[in-house]
Amino acid sequence: MKRKRLMCLAVTLLMCIGTPLWAWHGEDDMTMDGPRQGKGYGPLGMIKELNLTPEQQAKVDAIMDQHRKEIRLIHEKIDADRNALHESIHNEVFDEQTIRKTSRALAADKEEMDVLRGRMSSEIRMTLSPEQTAKLKEMKKMRQEQRECREKCRNTAEE
Repeated sequence: MKRKRLMCLAVTLLMCIGTPLWAWHGEDDMTMDGPRQGKGYGPLGMIKELNLTPEQQAKVDAIMDQHRKEIRLIHEKIDADRNALHESIHNEVFDEQTIRKTSRALAADKEEMDVLRGRMSSEIRMTLSPEQTAKLKEMKKMRQEQRECREKCRNTAEE
C-alpha cells in the first residue's frame, strides 16, 4: 500500500513539474509557431550549436525576422487546407473532386513552405564560415545516421 502511494506521488510530481518544463521554451529558441518547431529541431536548431559570432547571430536573426510573417501566413494556409481536406474526406457525401482539390491545395502550400525553408537555409549558410559550414554538414550527417538507426530499431521491434 505504501509503495503504491509513493508511486502515485512520484507520478503526480513528475506530471506537475515535468509537463511545464517540457513545454517551456527559453527566450533564445527559434520557434516558428509550427508543429514540431522549436529547440533543436532541424537546421535552425543546429545553427545554435555552431557558436555564431554576435555579427553572424544578428544576420541570422534578421533573416528569420524577414521571413517570419511569410512563414506564419503559410502555416495558417496549411492548417486551413488540412481542415478543409479533413472535412472533405469525412463529409457525409463522397465527393472525389473536392478531396482532390483540397489535397492539391495542401500540397501546393507545403511546397511553398519547403521552398521558403530552402531559401532561408541558403541565406543562413551564406553567413557561416567554412569551418562552421563543415561542422553543420557533419551534424546533419550524424542526425541522418541517428534517424536511420531509430528507423532500423523501430522496424526490428515491429517484427
